[in-house]
Amino acid sequence: MPTDHTTLSFTDVFLPDSAILGKEGYGLALGHTFVRENRLRQAASSLGAAASIRASKLSTQVELLRLLIL
Repeated sequence: MPTDHTTLSFTDVFLPDSAILGKEGYGLALGHTFVRENRLRQAASSLGAAASIRASKLSTQVELLRLLIL
């Protein structure tokens, strides 16, 4: 899949070993993993919210029909 994302790199930067997450040189892969997992969580949350709204609308419509019929 083509992408227009830029490449970001740093040269001559010192970080203590305690500040490096994962293996040196694999920060982008680690970041992608984090973003991918959070996108899935957000999508699931959005689906749940949409289902809740749909159920609420249906409940409101049922109540309105009951009022009209009775």
